[in-house]
Amino acid sequence: MKENCLGSSFNSKNELDDEEEYPPEMTEFLDLISPFESHSHLQEVLLNYFSKEGEDAYKNTRCLTILFYLDLLLGLEFCEFEVPQSTILWKARYYMIHNQLLTSNACFLQDKSIEYYQKYLEINDIEDKVTKAYLWIEYSNCLLTFYKYSHAEEALENARELIGLRLKLTGKLGKRTKYQSFDIPQLVLNIESESVDEFIHPEERPIEDVKPLLDEGEGEFEEIKCAHRDVKMDEDSILLDKVKLKDEERTVDASLSDQIYINQFVYNELKSQANEYDLQYERINAYIEKVLERSHNWLVFSMSLFLRSKNEQEKLKTRERSMIQMQTLVDQFNDEEPGLGERARYMFTSAYPFSWNLKLQLGYSYQSIGVYMSAFELFQECEFFEEATQSLILSRRVQQAEEYIETIIEKYGETPRILCLLGDIKRKEEYYEKAWELSGRKNAKAMRALGLMKFQKGQIDESIECLKLALEINKLYPPLGILLDEPTSNKEQYEKAIFAFGNVVCFDETHGEAWSNIASSYIHLNKMKEAQS
Repeated sequence: MKENCLGSSFNSKNELDDEEEYPPEMTEFLDLISPFESHSHLQEVLLNYFSKEGEDAYKNTRCLTILFYLDLLLGLEFCEFEVPQSTILWKARYYMIHNQLLTSNACFLQDKSIEYYQKYLEINDIEDKVTKAYLWIEYSNCLLTFYKYSHAEEALENARELIGLRLKLTGKLGKRTKYQSFDIPQLVLNIESESVDEFIHPEERPIEDVKPLLDEGEGEFEEIKCAHRDVKMDEDSILLDKVKLKDEERTVDASLSDQIYINQFVYNELKSQANEYDLQYERINAYIEKVLERSHNWLVFSMSLFLRSKNEQEKLKTRERSMIQMQTLVDQFNDEEPGLGERARYMFTSAYPFSWNLKLQLGYSYQSIGVYMSAFELFQECEFFEEATQSLILSRRVQQAEEYIETIIEKYGETPRILCLLGDIKRKEEYYEKAWELSGRKNAKAMRALGLMKFQKGQIDESIECLKLALEINKLYPPLGILLDEPTSNKEQYEKAIFAFGNVVCFDETHGEAWSNIASSYIHLNKMKEAQS
């Protein structure tokens, strides 16, 4: 987690100067656990090992050797020593981390992670309410990853009751813009909490203590060392950094456990509901501003900044700050402070993304404003081949996109992933068929793409066969159910359609199109009561 999510990396540019301080055996170990230049064959073997259900692991994942050892240890069924109950929890966490490395969710990893979380929560009677609340928040994040939105909300509610937190949105007079001459009601969050501020460990330095080092101008080293910060609005923006209330009355500060809960609550809102309305933006902004009033922990504070950036990226007046904030979160990965103790303490209760996912979000932000070549350069650096190619196509550089794919093939050879990408560009079925055979008939993406192409050409029966093969490998791909049974409905096979669309809503219960098709199928079967329900 340090190498892929929390930072700073042993192999980062900031730490290359200190490499001479390591003994030779330690240097060899660091090269082994993070193989890029050397041990590349080992990296390829591990990437193949961690691929699941036709979904590939991210190519530049570090420390896969340690994850492999963890897999072996947690897989031991018979031991001469007594296995602690916490092993069940660590199994759940392992399967969650494994799933996050993949290009898409895997059904096996979903079932295992949810199963072990449920088992640990059932058998483990934890007396400390806050610790148990953290486990429910962690479980909620697992459910949210696999689109179990209603169950995730139930787990979050259990956590809220254990913490003793009550949240209330209310209106207070204040100003939002710099040139506003009168006060109008602003949406703010009031909290009532039974929690108190947790003890801040000596190695934990609050963000407020770090930021003055930047203002004092203590040199470039300090700026790199403590670059994590809350990005302010541009001077030319008419918006204030935060709402300025008319009566700055003393309010209850959110404790650390309150902040962790609110972050997960906001993450749930952003992921389960499309941010299409100003009211939802204002609601989420009220929650985030409350958390950002005070910093208790580096990772929790960073998660709040990430959520604010996600919330602001679609708003014209806040989009610039959103992108700059995302860039600072990417840059802070290699900051020397704070130490690993503070960074890692709440890594499982915070849904903070891996470093490459932060860069992926930043690249998508570039695409959203039409800066396609900047997005291409970022995706190319991270070796996100599909996204880099998409950026070139969006910028109308199709010929350059084809040349880019050819250079990738020259460097890495023909792989199923690259062949699928070539098929996407040239729109030829033979590339998908070759990728399918090259993978030993295990690459679900090849069959998905081939099935969709045949569907668009009107080859319905062949499309169904391809999509069924893809779903047999990886069932966690709900959109395929829609296409798979669209022709089935046309053939009046409504019972099969209900079953297929039922599988879709099992994976994503907010999929409106699937619910609509279930109701339509019931209507054609003259089952009006079931259709209404």
